[in-house]
Amino acid sequence: MLHGQFADVSLIRQHIGLLKSAPTRDLIIGILLETYHFVRLSTRHIGAAINSAEDDFAAGLLSRYLTEEYSHYSLIATCLRKLGLAEEHIVTAHPLIGTASLVSMFSDVARSSTLGYLCCLNLIEMRSEDLAEAEDAWVDIARKANLPPDTFSGLLQHMQTDVNSGHSDLLETWLQEIRILPPRVHTRR
Repeated sequence: MLHGQFADVSLIRQHIGLLKSAPTRDLIIGILLETYHFVRLSTRHIGAAINSAEDDFAAGLLSRYLTEEYSHYSLIATCLRKLGLAEEHIVTAHPLIGTASLVSMFSDVARSSTLGYLCCLNLIEMRSEDLAEAEDAWVDIARKANLPPDTFSGLLQHMQTDVNSGHSDLLETWLQEIRILPPRVHTRR
C-alpha cells in the first residue's frame, strides 16, 4: 500500500488535534463549516481532474469518485444543524480564504497532473486503518464538549462511506492500471 509513503498530514488528523485539547462549540462549528465548504466545493477540483485526465481509466475512476463524493456535504450539514446552526446560515456562508485556496490549489494540480491530483487525494481521504481512531476521537470530542453522542454522526457516516468506496486507494488503483508513470508527469500543460 502507498499510504505509508505519505506523511501523516491528513486534514482529519489536523482537525482532531485542534479539537482534542479544548473543543469549544465555536471551534467545532468553524472546523465543520470549513469541512462542509471543502466537500461541497469538491466538484470543482474533481471536475477539473476528469476534464484533464491523462487517460480514459483515470477519467472513469475520477467520474466514479465524483458520483460517490458529490452529495457528502449534506452529511456535514447534518452535524452543523445538530450544533444549532440554521439552514440559512449553512447554505449562505462563504468559505474562509484558506479553504477556497485549498480548493483552488487542488483544481490547479488536477489540471496539470493526474498523478499529482491523486497524490493530493491520498492525503485527505480517510484510510480504513485510521477510521476507528477518528471515530473514537469524534466521540471523545462530543463528550468533552458536552454534546449528544450522535452530534457527529453525519461526519462519521461520510468517513465510513469514503472508506467503503475506496477513496484512499484511488492513486494505487490508477498506478496499478497504467503500470508505468505517464510521460507528462513532470510537465505542465
